[in-house]
Amino acid sequence: MKWSDVTVEQFTEISELLQEGLTHTDLVLEVGDILIGGVPDDMPVHEFDELKKKIAFVSTPFSATPVQTIKDGEESYSLVRYASLNYAKWIDLDVYLTENSLSEAIAPCAAILYETSEDVIEKLPITEVYGAIQDYIKYRKGVLEKFRGFLLAEDDEEEEDEELEETDEKPVEEEQPSSRAVWLGTVYDLANGDVTKAQDIFKLPHLLVFNWHSIAQGRGSRQQ
Repeated sequence: MKWSDVTVEQFTEISELLQEGLTHTDLVLEVGDILIGGVPDDMPVHEFDELKKKIAFVSTPFSATPVQTIKDGEESYSLVRYASLNYAKWIDLDVYLTENSLSEAIAPCAAILYETSEDVIEKLPITEVYGAIQDYIKYRKGVLEKFRGFLLAEDDEEEEDEELEETDEKPVEEEQPSSRAVWLGTVYDLANGDVTKAQDIFKLPHLLVFNWHSIAQGRGSRQQ
């Protein structure tokens, strides 16, 4: 077996197991049960050794390039242009990435990036969607660096991005506003508290919202 044989759903389950601190034997049996099914706890030694060889690939890291088009039967779904994402989708992606482990965020994020459902994504090989997630994380980092000072507070932003790229750990919980609250605050500022304008802002491209917000922030600081 290899990573291309593992579905997104299975990858998520395996990633969660790796965080549980299981013994080597229990980990082999649990992963084997996820990937193959029907693995007994009292497996003979020679069968256990064969199983261990089969699933050895899960201990090796992998990377993938973004796949532009994924297929589910006869249906195909194309990867969106990140810059075209509206503000509502930017917020959803950011919440998934910052408030969940990376493995938990893959299915909902890929569903947004390929404009399909999580059910479709979960059945696909992890190698078909993981590249897009990695690529989007890099794009996100670039956007936050460009608009740093007008968006999220600078504290821990660099550490957060490194964590998303390199680990599958959940972000360290601190007493600070949630990602969604920060982004909604931007909407509130641009709408001047007028809730009737909020929906229009959510539909705008996120880069346009950030540009407007940075201009508004800059004008406000000059007037003080």
